[in-house]
Amino acid sequence: MNKIKSWIKAEMNAEFFGSVHGMSLIWVYGFLTWICKIDSVSFLFIFEMFLLGYIIAWVQNLLFLKDKAYKKHEYKCRVILWSIGPTLIIVSAQIILKWFQHVPIGVALIFDVVMLIYFAIMWVFIKIFYEDDTQELNQLLGKYKTKKEN
Repeated sequence: MNKIKSWIKAEMNAEFFGSVHGMSLIWVYGFLTWICKIDSVSFLFIFEMFLLGYIIAWVQNLLFLKDKAYKKHEYKCRVILWSIGPTLIIVSAQIILKWFQHVPIGVALIFDVVMLIYFAIMWVFIKIFYEDDTQELNQLLGKYKTKKEN
């Protein structure tokens, strides 16, 4: 039962972050192409970017799927892969799917840098959120134990 619960949690996590990543890809792409005087994004590109966001979210999930304490070196490698891996996937997708064939190559490079920064910032916020969440849960647990003892 715990495995099923773990996979359901991972799937919900992937759906949430996949949507956030997909919207970020679409928004940044749309903004950069709009600057280049292209006023529309095709449905196919939107679909590809949402699908790519979901794939990226699963790749990121798989890096930290096990609820365990990682060794310092292993943790650092996973954190780096969490940010750089999706950017490499995005670069591959934009080449294969020809997202930037109608704009200067510099636009694609700006897109890649912005997305790399996005994933790094996302990691920092997630880390802060989970650390705060853990601290709050520990405080509530401490209060509960104190109350229970009295």
